Amino acid sequence: FAIKDDGSFCGTFTKVEVMFQLQLNNLYECGTYLFKVIELDDFEAKLLILESYGELQKGFQRIVSHGDFIGRHIDCKICLPEDVFLCNWHAQFQLGPNGLYIVDQQSVNGVWMRLTEVRQESQWKIIEYNTVSVSYTHLRAHETGRNLVCRLLLEKK
Repeated sequence: FAIKDDGSFCGTFTKVEVMFQLQLNNLYECGTYLFKVIELDDFEAKLLILESYGELQKGFQRIVSHGDFIGRHIDCKICLPEDVFLCNWHAQFQLGPNGLYIVDQQSVNGVWMRLTEVRQESQWKIIEYNTVSVSYTHLRAHETGRNLVCRLLLEKK
């Protein structure tokens, strides 16, 4: 099954509930910043960091690896002390079985992965009985009997 954004004004996001493997060109949002993965290998990633509510052309780059944090605390590898929507230790990068992952540190506002950039189309695959958060709506896909129809159940959490 796929979720398709037909080009909304702000794009479609899914919440990273626990951890998510970094993928090349994916966009992640923490606080008011977007983090685009522009280079990636098994041990580190180069991120382009953009202000999501300001000019998207203004940005800077950082290389992150296992153990690095995003947050407001001065000891974070990506320290953004002016962002009131970030926690002190908002998210961490960790090595997992298939590469580098971003892990939410039980932050207040969470870590969000952008399924599509603004006004672009994208498809996102979900498997049966998976729950996917899209903005503030949770979708769960399942097939029904022989008809093999995908139904998306809206769940408010």
